Amino acid sequence: MRTEFTLNPAGRTAIKRFRDNKPWQGTLLERGDKFAELHRQLCAAYDLETILLRDDRKPEASSAGSTFNPVKNQIVLRGRLSVVTYLFLFASACGVDRDGALAWAHETFRHFFPRSFGGCRMSEGLLVRDQAIRN
Repeated sequence: MRTEFTLNPAGRTAIKRFRDNKPWQGTLLERGDKFAELHRQLCAAYDLETILLRDDRKPEASSAGSTFNPVKNQIVLRGRLSVVTYLFLFASACGVDRDGALAWAHETFRHFFPRSFGGCRMSEGLLVRDQAIRN
């Protein structure tokens, strides 16, 4: 497994488009479509054929149940749609180890979504929205 992941130019363009499409706006279906489009573009950028599935049974639950299954070569997003969770799972699908994928997801989120990143805090190694800032 690799310990680092680098965003290539096509990947950078995909994330910028995703950011500009305002991934937190719209219905759950519209937001899911934005994540699916990001996934298609990132897969093309890295010549990857990983499947993206959504489990919408508990859309307000934590995204912590989201997974990458290397045997099935699929990412399953569960609970709230989380940019950081998706980025972490995508890097994992690219063969990056847990620590490297998590670091890359946090750094990429910080770089492309600085205001949203500023409203978060670290909790047990995970980046979470700071409720004190939101309320």
